[in-house]
Amino acid sequence: MNKYIYFLLIAFCFTISSCDLFTEPAVKYNPTEQVLSNFNAVIVDYDSVKFSSHFDIYLDSKSVKEIAFTVQGDSGFVELQRIEPTYIKTADQYRLDFEYAVGPEIKREAGLSSSSMIENYNINFYLENGDSIIVEKQFEHYRYPYGDNVFIHFTADDLPNYDIKCNTIYVSWYDFDIRGGGNLFYMLSSSGGANIYILDILQNTIQTLAHTSFTLINTQQSGRVEKTPEVLSSPAIWIAVQDSIIYVVDDNYKDGLGFGMGINKVNIVQETLEWYIHQSSLDSLAGFSGYPYELNISGVESNNDYLMVSVRHFTDTNFESEKTTVLIFDHAGNFIKSIEWRKSSDIEIYKNILYSVSWSGKEIVRYDLNIDKFLESKPAPLGLIGLGMEVTGDRLYYTNWGAMLSIPLKDFLDE
Repeated sequence: MNKYIYFLLIAFCFTISSCDLFTEPAVKYNPTEQVLSNFNAVIVDYDSVKFSSHFDIYLDSKSVKEIAFTVQGDSGFVELQRIEPTYIKTADQYRLDFEYAVGPEIKREAGLSSSSMIENYNINFYLENGDSIIVEKQFEHYRYPYGDNVFIHFTADDLPNYDIKCNTIYVSWYDFDIRGGGNLFYMLSSSGGANIYILDILQNTIQTLAHTSFTLINTQQSGRVEKTPEVLSSPAIWIAVQDSIIYVVDDNYKDGLGFGMGINKVNIVQETLEWYIHQSSLDSLAGFSGYPYELNISGVESNNDYLMVSVRHFTDTNFESEKTTVLIFDHAGNFIKSIEWRKSSDIEIYKNILYSVSWSGKEIVRYDLNIDKFLESKPAPLGLIGLGMEVTGDRLYYTNWGAMLSIPLKDFLDE
């Protein structure tokens, strides 16, 4: 009887020893793509993404030795970095942990653009047996932060290569204006002089208004006679349309005071071009008199009653101290009032609300002209970094790396 109990004790002890810590099996099974793809990949900022295992990848062994993060460039995928994962023992498995963030600095170091509409990544899991498993991830940056409510109207590839006169077109993606019930897009050229393009999205045609097609006329302004202008020169920066009049901000405006920024007034019915406002006449109106550094026109907008001009001025050589003012005129060029503004770029008006995108590109400033008060700022859609925008037909339109997009204004205000 004692001998029988002795053997039972030996068997019990053997059972206890076999239940110690789990050891890796002699036969190791490689993880599948389905298992390794169980990680988070999210957009965390306008130009940044983040990958993290989020405690959801469990393996039978420490079979993944390295993880390489690659992003697609013009000539193929570019490797950004390789990392070694960490493992946490949980019961009879190993939890694989990793975290990696990709921002604009990492992309620039790899010789890539810091931002794009759509980015494709390959995450390569290198296994200890020499094999590798690639998991693909795509990020639609243009949806940030408004999700599926963002609508793409057209891209550069959708536009005709020639205008209605068979001239090659060079449509830029800077400032633009929309008329004709949302069907006519007035856009500026990116090269070849300060041409204005009128894109009819219903007819899929583009009309070119070249600077050489206008009759140049003299104007008298503020008691001085301008010299005869030569041409509407390049580059043109901002544009505003009101009926048959197109206001264009020209960076090479020339008059008796020399070169500088100015607003040209183009009458597309009478086919005339005249100098309208030179930056030198705006200094005192914007409260910049006596400032030592040059004033810049940073936006122009028009409605039935007003022509609004955004101007900014740096007060130091490091361009760190900036003052911005919105000047409001009637369409005869008479000054009405000014609004001390925040740092901004282009301006737009819709239902007496003045909109402006901040130079950081991450917020839109709103000002109610009815009560002369700033409203709460809202997040900007991706791409609004001084590239122009338009608010019309209850939608906010904007450009983004070669595309024209919009979001419902209701969604923007309710964000």
